This record gives sequence, C-alpha cells and structure tokens, in this order.
Amino acid sequence: MEFALSEAEAYKDPGTPEAITRRKMMANAVVAVGGVIGLVLAVPLLGSLAPIAGTGGGTWSALNDTDMKQFIAATDKPVRITLTVKSQDGYLPESENEQFVWGVKMPETRLAAFKAARPDLFEDAAGKVDFPVVNLGFVMFSSICPHLGCKFNYDNDSHRFACPCHGSQFDGSTGAHLAGPAPRGLDPLPFRETSGKAEITWIDYRSSDPARIIVAYS
Repeated sequence: MEFALSEAEAYKDPGTPEAITRRKMMANAVVAVGGVIGLVLAVPLLGSLAPIAGTGGGTWSALNDTDMKQFIAATDKPVRITLTVKSQDGYLPESENEQFVWGVKMPETRLAAFKAARPDLFEDAAGKVDFPVVNLGFVMFSSICPHLGCKFNYDNDSHRFACPCHGSQFDGSTGAHLAGPAPRGLDPLPFRETSGKAEITWIDYRSSDPARIIVAYS
C-alpha cells in the first residue's frame, strides 16, 4: 500500500524548475504554431467571403457579335444579353459560366425621370453604387431577382420584368420595384466601351436585403 501511495503521490510532483520551464516552452510553442496555422487557413477563407470594393475586383466580359447588333438596334424594349463570366474561388481553377443581363436604353431625355424613379441608385447611401449606372446611353441590370436569387424575365404586354418564382415585378424602363416580395429594385452592373467593344462586369449582390450590398465581382 505504501508503494502504491507513493506512486500516486509522484504524479502530484511538478518536477524540477528546469522541467517546468521546458513544459511551458513546449506548450507556448504548440499554441504559437496552432495560431500561425489558423491564420494561414483563415486569410484565404476571409478573402473569399469579403466584399470587393470597386470594379477593379472584377473582369470585363465583351458582348458577342449577335448581342452587339441587338444592342445597337435597341429601342425602348430591353435587350437580353448573354455573357460568359469567368470566376475563381480561392485556389480553385478558373471556371466559366453563362449569365445574361438586361440592357435598357437610357437617352438623355429619360435620364431625369430615371433618377427620380430610382433614387436608391443615386442618392441613398445604403444602395448607391460606386460606378456609373448609366453609360453609353444604357443601363445594365443583373438578371437575378433581389428577393431570393431567381432569374426574372421581361413581359412585353405589361412592359415589366417579372420573376416566375415569387411574383416580384419591376418597371421595364427603370427597374423600380412595383410588386411582390423583392426588397429593392433591380441591381445595376458596370458597363463600358473599350476598343470598339461593349463590356460588362458581373456582380453578385446579397439577396433579401433592402440595402444593395455587393458580395463579389466575377
């Protein structure tokens, strides 16, 4: 019994000061290494989740010849434009996917009415965008409904954009929200002309939020 008691008591012995110091150094080293590994893993993850400020974070996709012809001949009817969007998520290889946008002609004579109908794009700090909404006489709208991310269509008869999922409707000239559960009007996309080509940058916006928040550029 005395041997057993002595053996059990031995576990309570903290050891010599040198042994205690070595154990503390090893424990601190493990914590430090774990912290470094966590930081290395967290930085790419946070980078992929954080919104990118400014259009410099995205790539420009040029309109193909067919869409260019529709674009040039556009009248008051919105033009559906197909894009090949390139994106890269973290360290994964670059991928391509097809998206479409809606181009709405916006001449100078309608610009004042457009701004009056869509103050959220020009005046409201919660929704104002950091790129020209109107460029080359056009506004480019994302095809993603701001409600839950469905793709909406254009209805010729009502001159409205209509989402088939939950019934949200938007004005065919301004993209203003008219009906349904969508929390805001249609979201704009950056648009420019370079070297004789019209180009668009695709943006993912947060759904179901009255504020216009950019999640990522593609």
